[in-house]
Amino acid sequence: MKKSLIYIISISCCLFFVLSCERGLLDDMPLDKISNTDIFKDSSRVDNYVMGLYTYLPGVYNRFNGEAMLSSATDESTQCLSSFELKAFNDASLQPTSHPDQIWASAYEGIWMCNNLFENIGALYASTSQLKKEIFVNETRFIRAFLYFELVKRYAGVPLLKNTCSFDDDPNVPRDSFADCVEFIVNECDSIIQSALPEIQPESQMGRASRVAAKALKSRVLLYAASPLYNGPSIEGLNDPILGYGVYDMTRWEAAAQASSELLASYPTVIALYTSGATPQLKYSKLFYTPASNKELLFVKTRQKDNNVEKINAPVGYTNARGGVSPSQNLVDAYEMINGGDVNPDNPYSGRDPRFSASIQYNGALWWSNRRIETFLGGLDAQDASVNATKTGYYLRKFSDPAAVIYGTEVTALHYFPYFRVGEILLNYAEAMNEAYGPEVDHYGNGRTAKWAVDELRKRVDMPILSVGLTYNLMKEKIIHERQIELAFEEHRHWDLRRWKLAETELNKPLRKVIITKTNDISIPYSYEYSVLENRTFLPKMYLYPIHSGEILKNRSLRQNPLW
Repeated sequence: MKKSLIYIISISCCLFFVLSCERGLLDDMPLDKISNTDIFKDSSRVDNYVMGLYTYLPGVYNRFNGEAMLSSATDESTQCLSSFELKAFNDASLQPTSHPDQIWASAYEGIWMCNNLFENIGALYASTSQLKKEIFVNETRFIRAFLYFELVKRYAGVPLLKNTCSFDDDPNVPRDSFADCVEFIVNECDSIIQSALPEIQPESQMGRASRVAAKALKSRVLLYAASPLYNGPSIEGLNDPILGYGVYDMTRWEAAAQASSELLASYPTVIALYTSGATPQLKYSKLFYTPASNKELLFVKTRQKDNNVEKINAPVGYTNARGGVSPSQNLVDAYEMINGGDVNPDNPYSGRDPRFSASIQYNGALWWSNRRIETFLGGLDAQDASVNATKTGYYLRKFSDPAAVIYGTEVTALHYFPYFRVGEILLNYAEAMNEAYGPEVDHYGNGRTAKWAVDELRKRVDMPILSVGLTYNLMKEKIIHERQIELAFEEHRHWDLRRWKLAETELNKPLRKVIITKTNDISIPYSYEYSVLENRTFLPKMYLYPIHSGEILKNRSLRQNPLW
């Protein structure tokens, strides 16, 4: 591995990293005496090392400015903060020197750590079982493959570095082709799928890699690879192997469909949609904070019990609440009526898709202490209530556990941010099947068409299933819509609009808000005025991230992405 592309990590840094893990191993050993040999000879220390590798996977929830979510770089939301770094996505002020989601150096640091394990795992005591060694190796392979995909979806082709480095190595390393990067990640997934890792992890090991997680990563990688941003000419209209395949090929959609089909072969036995809840709303909302009997969560980001998600995003009328994410009127308008009809302009939040009330705090919604949210002007949570109040008339509810409390005697809870879940895989399958075979073609002879996959999600929340006889284009529109609703705030919209090459259309639209005013009419207690909150700009160069200028200066063989 070349030192220009990563932090060259000394052994002492490695050990600081290991010591930061929860179990606190090696406490009995002076820091200046620890070496790679000391770490890798003992299986408990290696396990600690592997646990630490997971910290290199991307952050979740409110990971920008300690408050903002990636949703606020899309048409899903903005922030209650008056200033936040993601604004650079919305006003096209992104620069190669200052980019809020620049992960190049940290990802390659994690890759170096993975490669370091591969090169030293042989030092384990002879008493360590071969099975345990294989599990360590394949967990680490999964993490490295995940990190490479995080790089590829931001930058397209990147240098594939499979070994650690020395200070004598040539620092100038070119980018590998997009096709080679995809092939490498998929091959790693295939090997992991055949490995000794558990098919799924038990609840006590949630957040660790499994064969199902590898199948889910493969599903997403091949879906992205088949999408218009990569499966055809580059954003400059060229056949540039670094940026994509250059030429469209239908078989890429077929491969994506096959990958999702292989994972869904264990649906709904080993994996399944979460459906434990007294109402359709709860069947959806509880999946993000309920580990017990939850077969939907395929790979998650775990953390200690806390109530930070609730504090950061709660309506400001509650003590300790910070407002956080402000969902847009654009997103609210996308939620259908259960009966398929039009929204009642005098009561716009009644009768909507249950995923609406599970995801968004709106005027009149019940929350803690059975208090109704007040976003009408003059209300406890209104735009004029606090400098940190909602900018749009809405707050984020998704991911928040109603059992967690942020005021008085505080209560904490577990949170599980889904890197991969069954809901996404069903939508991956639907999209790939529609592109490869059409809306209702039963290609695999098991009754599982593109329409079937979307209907599974809609039936969970008691929404009407799709009509029979949809055309390819209409089905494509339905799938795009279903991803917007089902996967809202889970960091999919940002990448979906790019891979579909729809960002120039959707992210150049103004972000909208609602102003709610109390009336003197008991039968119609509120009036609603909709307006533009801010205009936004998306430029073609933003389909791919720029590589940081510092990396370009250090590695003369690195080529910057086009238009930057």
